[in-house]
Amino acid sequence: MLINRLFQREKKWLLICKPTEDGFDVNDFHRLYNNRGTTLTLIQIRNYLHMKKHDSIFDGYTTKPWPSQHGFYHDP
Repeated sequence: MLINRLFQREKKWLLICKPTEDGFDVNDFHRLYNNRGTTLTLIQIRNYLHMKKHDSIFDGYTTKPWPSQHGFYHDP
């Protein structure tokens, strides 16, 4: 897997949420992510600007579980 090139050793990856199948609502996201522990989140946005496809990728990494409460949390 291409993402494994970032790490010293092979990692096991699990697809937790695919919005086209699981839903695009924030509640769908939290239903699947809450209390999962360490997660790497990758989000691909596909835009069409001036009739040309333009993809953007956003990512996030946390060592803390996703809580069900709203707010910002510090992850050292």
